[in-house]
Amino acid sequence: MSLSRQLAVVAAAAAVVALACAGRTGQDGPSSGGQSGGGGAGNSSAQGGMGALGGSTCSTAEGVRLCRGEHDECGFIEPSDCPGGGCERPYDRELKGDAVAGLCFSDLPDNASRPCFACQDGEVCIERKPGQLYCVPESVCARLWLLGARGVCRYTDLAAYDARPLPVLASCPTTETALCGGPCKPCFGDVPTPCTGRSPDHPQGFCAYYIWDPCSLDDAGYLLGCKPDRYCGVFRHPGADYAVARLHGRCADEASCLALSKHLPGGFDCYDEVGKLVTK
Repeated sequence: MSLSRQLAVVAAAAAVVALACAGRTGQDGPSSGGQSGGGGAGNSSAQGGMGALGGSTCSTAEGVRLCRGEHDECGFIEPSDCPGGGCERPYDRELKGDAVAGLCFSDLPDNASRPCFACQDGEVCIERKPGQLYCVPESVCARLWLLGARGVCRYTDLAAYDARPLPVLASCPTTETALCGGPCKPCFGDVPTPCTGRSPDHPQGFCAYYIWDPCSLDDAGYLLGCKPDRYCGVFRHPGADYAVARLHGRCADEASCLALSKHLPGGFDCYDEVGKLVTK
């Protein structure tokens, strides 16, 4: 194995381990144009209603406060008003650095600590640090989008978030596998089970009844593989989003992976233990 390949493997493994821990990104400070204190109140013109989203431009219906913005619409949140970091700006893949807007992560019940593969239906993923994706309410990313931070979130199928709402089909496509969301039956089990993967391109998710360990691969093969009897499942996408989806795959038994490949609207691919694509 070449040195560059060894370094890639180490980096991927470190990123997966980091998913188990909460991220911390650019802690912001007051600027000459921002308004300090008041939980990021911002200027009054930015406080208009958000229609079906609820809340206002600088806060969500769930009570999550936003800060800064492309035109500093939401001002600054003092660290004393937001335990654990004050105004924290996530990573923006388009800017390749801190986003123009941020939020008070401690306003979220879990401080955005659940990795993207554990999100519930209606949640999306925010990139707190490069490659580290965590669950947040969709309303958080909708507001960040309005504030000019447009490269910070992804849907739970790893497609880049673009503010399109989550669609719902008129009927459940099949009962042969554990699809969920919309007209499909809710997930059930002895413990709460996520219904994950819904996006504008994948209108139905699936119930993660099993421990879907992470897997990761690129064009050269696995960076992090599955157990010998498992496949690496990947949401199908056109373009650059597919490369991201392959870095954030999920290990599943062969039958479950192939069933999702057959029935999941929008497409789902399976890779075998040597990294060969076994679905078309």
